[in-house]
Amino acid sequence: MILVGILTRIIKLFMKKPNAILFDWDGTLIDSHNCLALAMNETLEHYGFDKWNKDKWILWFGESGRDSFPELFGNKWQEAHKFYLSSYIKNSKKNLIFLPYAEELLVSLNKTSIKLGIVSNKTGSLLRK
Repeated sequence: MILVGILTRIIKLFMKKPNAILFDWDGTLIDSHNCLALAMNETLEHYGFDKWNKDKWILWFGESGRDSFPELFGNKWQEAHKFYLSSYIKNSKKNLIFLPYAEELLVSLNKTSIKLGIVSNKTGSLLRK
């Protein structure tokens, strides 16, 4: 509730009420590291590679699958990317975690007339699930 109060004060003091607020997904609303790492390790293992440790995962994290999968999986990159997305969806309900106060903020803002949206390099269908 503290974050909501601060945001409300900022809006009242410094600006007119916005028509919309856009949020990033990863690292702003959601901690998806565990879910993404699990999906990647399941994909690597499925295609005969060793699982990645945390250090290797951190080096790769943030790259889009469209950019990095061709290098990792060669001519099977599209198939591997579909497998990865399927694994991500399968594991997301248990492994995606709201960051502190994110859910409370969204619930509070949803009670207003302010339109809310998410911007991300994630596949849109994944975010809508």
